Amino acid sequence: LFAQDGQQLLRRSGRTSTAPLSLGTMSASRPQYATFSFHERGSVGTLAVDDETAADTAYTMYVNSSNNTDYPFTLTGSEQGFNCPGVPRNNWDPETYGSAIRLYAYGMEPYGGSDEPEYPEPADPEVPVVDIEHPELPIWENTEYTFAERAADLIARMSVAQKGSQLVSTASAISAAQLGNGALNVPATKNVDSYEWWSEALHGYSRGQTSGAVIYPQNLTMASTWNPELYYRQATEIGNEIREKTSKHSQTGNARNLNFYSPTVNMHRDPRWGRNEESFSEDVYLTGKMASEFVLGMEGKDREGNLLDPDGYLKTMCTIKHYVANNSERNRLNGGAASDLRALREYYAAPYRNVIQQADVRSVMTAYSTFNGEPSSYSSYLMDTLLRQTYGFNGHITSDCDSVATQNRLAYVNPYTGDTMTDIEALAGSLAHGEDLECNGGYSGFGTYSSKLSRMIDAAPETDKGIFTENAADIGLLHMFTDRIATGEFDDDLAYTAAANERIANGESGQSAERLAIIDEVNREGVVLLKNNGLLPLQIPDGAYNVVIIGSWQTQTYTGLYSAGVSGNSNVNIQKGIT
Repeated sequence: LFAQDGQQLLRRSGRTSTAPLSLGTMSASRPQYATFSFHERGSVGTLAVDDETAADTAYTMYVNSSNNTDYPFTLTGSEQGFNCPGVPRNNWDPETYGSAIRLYAYGMEPYGGSDEPEYPEPADPEVPVVDIEHPELPIWENTEYTFAERAADLIARMSVAQKGSQLVSTASAISAAQLGNGALNVPATKNVDSYEWWSEALHGYSRGQTSGAVIYPQNLTMASTWNPELYYRQATEIGNEIREKTSKHSQTGNARNLNFYSPTVNMHRDPRWGRNEESFSEDVYLTGKMASEFVLGMEGKDREGNLLDPDGYLKTMCTIKHYVANNSERNRLNGGAASDLRALREYYAAPYRNVIQQADVRSVMTAYSTFNGEPSSYSSYLMDTLLRQTYGFNGHITSDCDSVATQNRLAYVNPYTGDTMTDIEALAGSLAHGEDLECNGGYSGFGTYSSKLSRMIDAAPETDKGIFTENAADIGLLHMFTDRIATGEFDDDLAYTAAANERIANGESGQSAERLAIIDEVNREGVVLLKNNGLLPLQIPDGAYNVVIIGSWQTQTYTGLYSAGVSGNSNVNIQKGIT
């Protein structure tokens, strides 16, 4: 609390914070206020007078609780607590008085009388006027608004059940007739088609409408090229092919199902992991650099991170995975990693930081595993404190498929109850802590956001962000639909749609000559040869000679994890390639 001359008079202290109570500069015409939240019963702390000259002056204030009840109080002396008639001084009960209080300070004159002074009403804030050319359009369909504004209007039209249906990877359709009139009382005209958030494009379009899709070399081969520019070109062509092949919106004809659980940025810690081929290296810099180039090419950005579409649309959305410190398959559903925070930030999480800051990736996937005993898909530290607040991530976060529902295998103890976490507590905590989207992939667990959102709201369990409410679902949906709308799915005259249709018409789609040439280029640059300095007893004979191909792979074809299906005629095995 500051006086008109800027002198600090009061500060807040107590269990939950030692930050200064800064209400700004008081004036006789405009009251100042601040709001605090308290997440447990007990003392709300004290207000202390910092300046000795003000120690004997009493300032009259109001405590306005979240149940909209005003309680006047005064502060005198150097260390005084709240003096609120009718409110227990050291037992602020959130159930009775609300979980937040608001402190109002009026005027500059010390108040020492017993009569209640008259307090002026706060001035109405100035609201900027936005000139909208087409007010007859629903906000969520109107391209004059930002993607986030449109997403907010769309979410506000949904019932709880509809919201739940959109919080899982196989999201249901909602017809325009079911979306109501929204903030401007304008009916929706476009449907929200069903949506599959789980698609794959690790080294080519591989989950979705993938028939005949190009299969590029695996990421380990790509990293061995040490050629970020080449990878950017490959990722650009993967994104282009996706725009050609994927499902289209029923009314606009634009591509949908444009979120891809790629690339993998787990660090190579052990050759026995079994999935090293789908990541890049053991080096933080190389992994972050190559993954960033993939994201830039796939999402439709130049190599500096600027969107290429003149209207600011995304080509696709990428999801970097599996966050964080995840390298074990044998116990992937119930295992975990232990690490100090320095190793976490400098090594395990560093590639995620680099891709977020270099490419502004739209999505991050959390792992099944625990980190220092806490489920990664529940951790507000990993998802909120580190990803969003520290690294600046502003997209949506998805679980690995059923990594929320399979938390029952971890026997994690709820820090707010002291008992093993229940299904409702795990689901509510994960969503509130930042797990916007729950991928539902078929592992047995204890349900989903979709099936239990109403029960989560009714139970209102305690989370790191306070009591769980419907607002947690709204925040998750805002992240998701901001990104989904940014792909242009619901809009007209989309440049990406026109370009894809043109390539199809000109015979330049699918396995085009340009894309197949990139495969050859990657294969040539990705080969690593060991020089024989006489250690091996191999000599190249003079004249003609034969080559022996050893092993069953000479006639078999392994295209790698996350590959699209291929026909027999397009398979080229080692024997065919050599002969």
